[in-house]
Amino acid sequence: MKRSDVYDLERNLYSGACGLDQLSLRQLLNLFYSNLNIGPSGVSTRSMKLITIGTIEHYLKRYGKEKEALEKAKKLDTTNALAYHNMGNLYLTNNDTGNAILEFMEATRLNPYAAIHHHFLGLAYLAAGNRLQEAIAAMDRAVSIDPYYAMAHLDLGAALYFLGNYDRAEQEFTAAINLNVNLEGKAHFYIGQIYFKKGRLVEAKKSLRIVIDKNTNPIIQKAAQDLLQEIENKSMPSSKMSILLPFAAGALHDL
Repeated sequence: MKRSDVYDLERNLYSGACGLDQLSLRQLLNLFYSNLNIGPSGVSTRSMKLITIGTIEHYLKRYGKEKEALEKAKKLDTTNALAYHNMGNLYLTNNDTGNAILEFMEATRLNPYAAIHHHFLGLAYLAAGNRLQEAIAAMDRAVSIDPYYAMAHLDLGAALYFLGNYDRAEQEFTAAINLNVNLEGKAHFYIGQIYFKKGRLVEAKKSLRIVIDKNTNPIIQKAAQDLLQEIENKSMPSSKMSILLPFAAGALHDL
């Protein structure tokens, strides 16, 4: 198995596993466990099997078992950046931003040319709440490596928004939409707020209506509806509109 194929294989697994019920996931997990010692015996191959097992355990929300599999994967192959990345994602899922940052930093050290590691490092910094500049630097690195990485542009825009750099934030949100039109329901949530802050009320209302129409997250929809109502009432938006976490947190396990 080529290391360059690892991320595509994992994405395919995640996409497929999303549609499986608990029984099917457990059957798939048993299959991987039973084949753990079958086939090529190289440490890299066995490490990848353990990472896959960890992925399925994550879907089953058995985070202790996931951590156990990933620890074994890291011990077997200390150069496997994906093992550190997934461990970081596990910590991030469980709101342990300190350890998440350490794991993502190691992933970026082992594979500095994988944009996804820098993106998720940025997410961990952003989730930490007080490390915006570091979050922006990491996500800037992600989009410089892969300019077509739409989710990284989206979350970079969120970080810039929280910093108050609205002009550049709007540019990043627009880039995300241009790369993946399916993100407009998320991006326009922030764009609508930016337009409001700039006094561009007609455009703000248009953006928020896009959110209400195209974002499937009821919390985001409700927030957009509240802000739209506040604009209609010509009142200032509530501060709560600016404290939602970035949309891609945990994205590898939610594709």
